[in-house]
Amino acid sequence: MLAAPVNDLLFVAQAITRANFPPNTVQKSQLLSIKTGGCPEDCGYCSQSAHHETGLSA
Repeated sequence: MLAAPVNDLLFVAQAITRANFPPNTVQKSQLLSIKTGGCPEDCGYCSQSAHHETGLSA
């Protein structure tokens, strides 16, 4: 697989995606305002998470 041409890998990836996901759909996500803070998700890289104590008020 590491030696395969990029175009071949892209073709296989799109075939797998088309076989496993409905066509013409987009996954929607909700974004929180930077000023809001207190996001319920626990993402270790995000300082807006309600799970992290930054010492700053939102």
